[in-house]
Amino acid sequence: MRTFEFKGGTLALNFVDTVAYRQGPCVDLLGEPADLATWASLAGYEIGGAPSVAALEGARTLREAIWRSLGAAMEGRGPEKGDAEIINAAARQTPFRPQFTDDGMTHTAEKPVDALLSGVAADAILRLQPEARARLRRCPGCQMYFFDTSPPGKRVWCSSAVGCGNQFKKKRHYARTSKTKNNTKAMETGHDRQAGLFRL
Repeated sequence: MRTFEFKGGTLALNFVDTVAYRQGPCVDLLGEPADLATWASLAGYEIGGAPSVAALEGARTLREAIWRSLGAAMEGRGPEKGDAEIINAAARQTPFRPQFTDDGMTHTAEKPVDALLSGVAADAILRLQPEARARLRRCPGCQMYFFDTSPPGKRVWCSSAVGCGNQFKKKRHYARTSKTKNNTKAMETGHDRQAGLFRL
């Protein structure tokens, strides 16, 4: 069973990646309200338990608007007007604010779900700016989006548990090995035929 992974490199990309295997068949990891609370907690934010079904639907709507906008960015385009409006509306909400606690710090908000989505939307806006697009990547295997922070900026594959890069290398190695074996077998068959002709 696929679980939440935080391999996108940014809050917004991690949120978009809560849909696994977008190349099909898709798996929505935010299947029920409690899943959103779990994701938020793993991301470092507490939203006070499972939100309403309507709040979950709002989160999914934002997620898909960001996902479509990332696809547009990969093609050198800005987000569609409707998607930009969805993202802007979420970003306008009051975000979490840090507060001192006895053992360090916590984040609080009057409307925790809105605050969470505000942070996600704000991060998406930053990542969709032209100067940031050069580091935006989409894994050719699982279609996961990630932000390439490597010094050379040449990452191609995601670093998810699926291991798309390793799977590709294994398949390529298998193909090469099979081709070599087939070529060797063909050569051996040819030699056997020639030997048979000489014997005749």
